[in-house]
Amino acid sequence: MSMDLIRILLLTVDEVILIYIVFRAFRNVRRQADDVPAAFLAFAVVSYLVNGFYWIMFSLMHGHMRMPFSVADFSEDGSLLLMASVLTSAFPEKEKGSLRVTLGAALFAIGNIVLWNYWNGEWVKNIMGGLCYAYLVWHTARALWISGALSRRDWIVWGVACAALLAGQFLLMALPSWLESWMNGWMYALMLAGTVFLTVRTIRAVKTGEDRRKAISLAVAGSVWTTTCVYMCEEPAWFVAESTVTFTIALLTWAMERREGAL
Repeated sequence: MSMDLIRILLLTVDEVILIYIVFRAFRNVRRQADDVPAAFLAFAVVSYLVNGFYWIMFSLMHGHMRMPFSVADFSEDGSLLLMASVLTSAFPEKEKGSLRVTLGAALFAIGNIVLWNYWNGEWVKNIMGGLCYAYLVWHTARALWISGALSRRDWIVWGVACAALLAGQFLLMALPSWLESWMNGWMYALMLAGTVFLTVRTIRAVKTGEDRRKAISLAVAGSVWTTTCVYMCEEPAWFVAESTVTFTIALLTWAMERREGAL
């Protein structure tokens, strides 16, 4: 079985799961029509679903997954902006959050954009997508700050983790080949640790009946983290990372279903 066929099959499974998530998301909207964050989430999931569908169709028609700048990129960028809209509607406060957190989010986003350009050289695509990504990263950091989802110690740990993730990727550019596998192993371990941490925190926030906005901010943070990991992964780790994005979207939909303390 070729790698392209495996990729198509796994993406198809993700698409089926996303269709179910879309159904749940729009059911949330029907149940409470004035729930603006839930509406933005429903359309964000649809946009992400369309992106995956285009990838599958392109591969079936052309026999490979590499595609030029296309409608799929607009769909992906749209899903990022709609996800940011979930947070802007859930956190309408004028407060911008901590200056250090804002600067950290900006540096993290810029660092990732630089890496994307180094990896594929598609400047226009990366800058357009990077602006959407940076906007979502900033709103995610702001939401985490306003909701109090992370303690002071958590912020320090996450700052170190994000810096280590970027530093490791930049180091990979200069390391000899015999050290690359070792560094990649540490990078994947860090990605997994961050995913597990945010997943556990999100589930705990929902199940213990904490503030709904705290659960939403943690779930979106998980989605941003796993999306970042997708861009950094190579196959076969890419398959796992792509599936974790779908999983975090499912967690966010679950968090959005909470009606206690509705926004």
